[in-house]
Amino acid sequence: MRITVACQIILCCSFGLMVLFFFRVYAIMHLMSFHRYYNCIG
Repeated sequence: MRITVACQIILCCSFGLMVLFFFRVYAIMHLMSFHRYYNCIG
């Protein structure tokens, strides 16, 4: 029981970190594309 709980905690933490990493990369790409688009207009 203790091993499964530890595995669930590790999986949840790794999944959360992975989601945060992908969200950060997506936000950076979105900001870069928006900045490029804004520079093309301006």
